Amino acid sequence: MLHVQRHAPFEDPDRTEMENRAIHLVETSADVLIAKYKALPDSMKGRYINSDLFKEIFPEYAASPAHRSVFNVPIHNSAAVLANELFHRMVAAQDPENRDRILFITGIPGAGKSTAIQKNAIDLADYKVIYEGQLSNFEQAKEKIKYCLSNKCSVDVFAFHRDPEGALRNTFSRFTTLGRGASITAMSNIQGNLGGSFEKLHKEFYQSVTFCVIDLRSNNLNPICGDSGIAILKCEGDVDAIRKRLECELERWRNAGRINEACYREAAGRSPFSLARLQEIYEQSSGGRCQAPRQSRSTDGACENLVVSDDAFAGFEEKALETKAEQQHLVDVSAVYDAQLKNFTQAKSEQADRLVVNLENKIASQSQRLQAVAMTKPNAVSALWRGSQWREQYGQEQRRQHELETRLSRVKILQADTRRLERMAEDKLRREQKELTARRDAQLLEQRKRLFKEKEKYQSATQDMAQKRPGRGRSLRREQ
Repeated sequence: MLHVQRHAPFEDPDRTEMENRAIHLVETSADVLIAKYKALPDSMKGRYINSDLFKEIFPEYAASPAHRSVFNVPIHNSAAVLANELFHRMVAAQDPENRDRILFITGIPGAGKSTAIQKNAIDLADYKVIYEGQLSNFEQAKEKIKYCLSNKCSVDVFAFHRDPEGALRNTFSRFTTLGRGASITAMSNIQGNLGGSFEKLHKEFYQSVTFCVIDLRSNNLNPICGDSGIAILKCEGDVDAIRKRLECELERWRNAGRINEACYREAAGRSPFSLARLQEIYEQSSGGRCQAPRQSRSTDGACENLVVSDDAFAGFEEKALETKAEQQHLVDVSAVYDAQLKNFTQAKSEQADRLVVNLENKIASQSQRLQAVAMTKPNAVSALWRGSQWREQYGQEQRRQHELETRLSRVKILQADTRRLERMAEDKLRREQKELTARRDAQLLEQRKRLFKEKEKYQSATQDMAQKRPGRGRSLRREQ
């Protein structure tokens, strides 16, 4: 039987009742709730595990953005317990496609994890379980990773990083559209502690787990591994520094009038308005209230006196035709490039496969060599003159094996990226093949029409000349 820890007492009796109802359902009907979660399209039949998505199985929560805002905290612990239970079940179960890779996704709320995944930053097809949650608590994260390794699964950990101000702005937008934001206290605690927890996990499991960071402050979605990735997670400062930055950004948006009071209370960690008042706020607002605050140097009046003259439309049709021709040429060039890219990625994929096999053979050979050196460990007497030499040799062999394993993990990451690019190229070629064929047919038809019009024009001109000059017309007809 599952146990859910209760939140601190709520002032609103509706929130207290919702928490009691959710806890009762989790403790008595966990299997039914998990089955409902697996039926959600976004859960990938239970492979994708996220506590926020688990909240959607409660009808009272998913009724409207106002309901999400009021009942987000009361059902949070229940959803977290269900997510943890499903995680342990899915890891221990046999995968239908014999997949044995587990993916952990973490990062500050509002970092853009879901958006990055939709842009194919990570290929999820090869993973048995995708767990999206916070790993800022080292002990809890350590327990989950150990559980995966004990079930003979390989583990990849990806942390998505964004500056706290940008993440806070994303939570404003999410609150406006979905009703679920995030408090600056939770955001600062998560981002301020994630770097240290990530570093401890890397030291604990560097030989068996791949740790990578994706920096979403730029458009580069390439993973950054090792110490460089840990440095990125720590670059924003500690918990107090991040909290002060978030407080300043929150007040700036509030003073600029770009967020309403309900959004401000959500971010400040205060109790939300009543359900009836929140429904009125969402009915009055069409979603346009949450906009970026204006900068101190305003250019709002710069476009007031702009007038489009008639001369601006001179030659418009001719330029449009030229632009259309250039676009068609670029599409044709893109198709050729995609075909070349497909051939290139296939060659790279085969090369990566050979390299993986080669590295695995080297690791197996190095393991045997390491075991052979371990068997030659001197006893207590011979260690007096051979101990330091043996330890140095054993350390060298260990470092060599660690280097080979690190190379193998990097090659596997590159191999996954290469396969992703290959699939993208194939999909794009398949989509554009029909469009290219139709466009070529249209171009050929247009060319035939143009030639036919030119022929008619030539014949008409010939007949006019024959009418004006009869003698010459007879000679022209004889020549024809």
